[in-house]
Amino acid sequence: MTPEPMPEMAQLAVFFGDQLVGHVFDSAPLSFTYSDAWLARPETAQIAAITPTAGPISSAAVTAFFENLLPEGELRRFIASSKKASTLFALLREVAGDTAGGFVILPAGQSPERPAYQATTWAALAARLRLPGAKTLALRLQSFVRTTTQQMSKRLLSES
Repeated sequence: MTPEPMPEMAQLAVFFGDQLVGHVFDSAPLSFTYSDAWLARPETAQIAAITPTAGPISSAAVTAFFENLLPEGELRRFIASSKKASTLFALLREVAGDTAGGFVILPAGQSPERPAYQATTWAALAARLRLPGAKTLALRLQSFVRTTTQQMSKRLLSES
């Protein structure tokens, strides 16, 4: 009986602009590998504190870098619960293409598309905000702002 092949580890491609920086892997802990093309650049740059070296890198720097690309607080909890994303890799996969900074994270094998902008009007934006999902998010954001404002007020009062 032939053993079944091991499944390939899930991975996401990390781009800076249209240049492939490397891949992040669904491992514990999270790991990252720079692309050969990125390492061969004359001006090779490391991302954050992740040393530019060949091969997989699993370190606190890798985890910290990718954690910092994600939204924080209430928005992060909303994404995690609505998408049932319980790991850092799952969260990265869910917000793929929409992270903080100049980095784009996409499923492996995909490349960033050129930005496309669509003209709109205030009336069209208002109509989109009236959609059912937008109301739920607006209520959550309103609650978040209220809670944050209350916390800041208490902190300011306690410091004076």
